[in-house]
Amino acid sequence: MKIKQYYQRYGRRTAAAAGALLILILMFLYLTGNLSGEPKITPSTKEAPPSPSVAGEIVTVKTMVIPVEIEAVGAVDARETAQVSSRTMALITRIYAAAGDVVKKGQPLVELDARDAQAQLAQAREALASAQAELERTRLDAGRIERLHEKQAATRSEYDAAQAALTMAQAQVDSAKARVREAEVSLSFTKIEAPLSGKVIDRLADPGDMAVPGQPILGLYDPSSLRLEVIVPERLVSQVQPGRRVRASIDALDLQFEAEITQVVPSSDVQSRSFIVRVPLPQKNDAFPGMYGRIWIPSGSTEALLIPQEAVRRVGQLEMVTVVEDGAARTRTVKTGKKYPQGVEVLSGLEPGEQVVLPQKDS
Repeated sequence: MKIKQYYQRYGRRTAAAAGALLILILMFLYLTGNLSGEPKITPSTKEAPPSPSVAGEIVTVKTMVIPVEIEAVGAVDARETAQVSSRTMALITRIYAAAGDVVKKGQPLVELDARDAQAQLAQAREALASAQAELERTRLDAGRIERLHEKQAATRSEYDAAQAALTMAQAQVDSAKARVREAEVSLSFTKIEAPLSGKVIDRLADPGDMAVPGQPILGLYDPSSLRLEVIVPERLVSQVQPGRRVRASIDALDLQFEAEITQVVPSSDVQSRSFIVRVPLPQKNDAFPGMYGRIWIPSGSTEALLIPQEAVRRVGQLEMVTVVEDGAARTRTVKTGKKYPQGVEVLSGLEPGEQVVLPQKDS
């Protein structure tokens, strides 16, 4: 009897548990949508970002054969220059030019105190007048003695003495004339003129300073004679012969041009093992002596992976390009090298045949 009651109670508990489990299963199927037969929808917590569209001109990365050029640096120099200085010691009274002024040959530049030179000239002229008067008196005496000698009224020694005095008086006149010319030249030194047409580099003295022979007062150069003077390693001497054309630039002026080598100085510096090469500048330019300049000397060829310069954008210290991968634009980091007229060299980050996107130009 007891056993029968136990099984009845156990059966009722099992049926209750089975019913509860069945209800839970039905509720789960209803919530997941499987009970109604509708398709199961699994919500996504994070959507994948769409790939950016490819906008802009697409360029294929290529390996190109480009000429190798070796850079040589130097400075602008003028072929025709002049240092204006005095040839006599005198006080500077006026200076007619300043740095940057354009002057013409023969134009007055500096005026010196001329009072001493004028006094010397006056003295020399007075000495000349006195010598000329003495010459005239001596000539009259010599003529009178000559006539007396012809009449045998004067001795031969008197005649010779008169002729000697005449010669000496003529020499005194010639000497006085030379002193006059010297004084005139000294006076002319008090007015200094431009020795060439050109531009004033700098003014090194002011009115009131003492002009000393050989000490510069003004510096001049002819702008039409400007040239670029660069230092080239002696191992390249065979590649920089006169007449060869090279690329050149003046960085400060953003001036780039082609020029013909006009001169190679036939002497090498022992310390640096280099020599000087000169190329002329274009006639119309704003350069001045001392400006930094460069030339590029052709030296064979090499292969390089090139892309247009505008394809590279800099983000901080990184260089980035946009590449096309599976029809979509992707950003990639690259490392670039030298710049060439055909483009910029890519050292890493791209392979030949890949495509890069150029930025769109503003319309």
